[in-house]
Amino acid sequence: REEESDARRVTVHVAGAVREPGVYRLDDGARLVDLVDKAGGAVSNARLDAVNLAEPVKDGSRVLIPAASENSGMEDDAWIEDRLDINRATEEDLQQVPGIGPALSERIVALRHSRGGYDCLDELLDVRGIGEVTLEQLRDHLVVEQLEAP
Repeated sequence: REEESDARRVTVHVAGAVREPGVYRLDDGARLVDLVDKAGGAVSNARLDAVNLAEPVKDGSRVLIPAASENSGMEDDAWIEDRLDINRATEEDLQQVPGIGPALSERIVALRHSRGGYDCLDELLDVRGIGEVTLEQLRDHLVVEQLEAP
């Protein structure tokens, strides 16, 4: 019986701007809003507009709830609806995306600087550590907006 019950549950890690970050077990089919509630709710400076609270949580995933920073002028411009523009994102912004840690965010920004920007998401395949599978996972979270010349 217990094994049967476990089969209908997912284990998810939530970090960032929630009251009680950690690893939680939820019913299969739970949404991100359920995970935030289970973690004691969002803290006052949480940027809930930067995540899709209706998104189903996936077993074994890590979700980072971003917090607004004191000097968030450029960072706010990096978010387009619920996706992050890789041509404007800081390394810290990129680390809010599931699957991107400090080393990968550093390489994404370094390649962007060396090329003068990205023209499409497929160019992320040139970043060491990003292959086809990872790129497909990132497509739901990232976007490329062309910067217009003044």
